[in-house]
Amino acid sequence: FALAHEYAHFVAEERQLRFSERDGHSSDHALELFCDELGLQISREWANRNDSWLAFSGAGALLFFHAIESGERCLRALTDGDGEKYLKSRVSADGGESTHPDPKTRATNLVTLAVEKTAEDQRADVAQFIREFELICESIGIFVESTVRNGPRPTGE
Repeated sequence: FALAHEYAHFVAEERQLRFSERDGHSSDHALELFCDELGLQISREWANRNDSWLAFSGAGALLFFHAIESGERCLRALTDGDGEKYLKSRVSADGGESTHPDPKTRATNLVTLAVEKTAEDQRADVAQFIREFELICESIGIFVESTVRNGPRPTGE
């Protein structure tokens, strides 16, 4: 998915696609969501040829976004909240908001796309699998954050 997403950036640049604000998203965010959607479709095309349910269902992309979110939560835990300075420092070139929507928004959007873009006879299977997979990802994220938050800390020696 990550490779397909980055390829979608190449397509958008090569085709000189322009994105405007929509649904409360900036043009930068709209570009990222477009690349997520095209990345998912490319992953699904690959999945069909290689009999990969994980790629077809969007689980790989979902795991990617949950891993980013988990990493951000761990950063906050390790820095006792100072990680916000780093997370807020990821801004666009003009000093505005981050060029990427937050991982939770992207994951939610991806789940919607994965279900909506699935043929009707397979839609329920994809929806059920993604719901279960998302619960697994969330549980792992909570466990990892808890382990990081409650684990041993360096003594500074």
